[in-house]
Amino acid sequence: RMAEMERIRTKPTDSMDAYDLYLRALQAFYYELSRDRFETAVALLKKALQIDPEFVSAKGLLTLTYTSQYSYGWLDAAGRDHALSLCREILTKGWDDADALAGAGHAIAGIAKDYEQGWRAVERALTLNPNSARVLATAGWICCHLSQGEKAQGYFEKALRLSPTAPETTYISAGLALSLLLQ
Repeated sequence: RMAEMERIRTKPTDSMDAYDLYLRALQAFYYELSRDRFETAVALLKKALQIDPEFVSAKGLLTLTYTSQYSYGWLDAAGRDHALSLCREILTKGWDDADALAGAGHAIAGIAKDYEQGWRAVERALTLNPNSARVLATAGWICCHLSQGEKAQGYFEKALRLSPTAPETTYISAGLALSLLLQ
């Protein structure tokens, strides 16, 4: 309860314009998986970060968007470099935003192929918010990269129990299927 009260006290940003852009990017990212929608999410998040350069939630979603673009083969070298730069920033500034840490962990694992560092970021995110479907799904995917199918299965199943109608259920279900194949 104390952790929830602390989260309520901390605002992701003081700028309503930056927050509006972030929410629009969330919709672009989660509700229509296409190259154009990912590019829209990137553009919106970059605008949000121009308004508030310290908006860590936007940085985390941007790293996650870049990771998705990378997995589809749509990320150029500049996007890759920007993603990894954001990851370093998220991890070194000590921000305690579970979603940003999960996004950074996923990018480090998915783009840089540094699964151990990616896992450390996700472990920290799990400590901050062990009931976030997004964080749990990221933990599951990194476990898949590490060939830990049974462990991944547990993370994916918990994510689906906690958020059965979330827009990312397809992504979680795909991870669950892969985790079963790894066992």
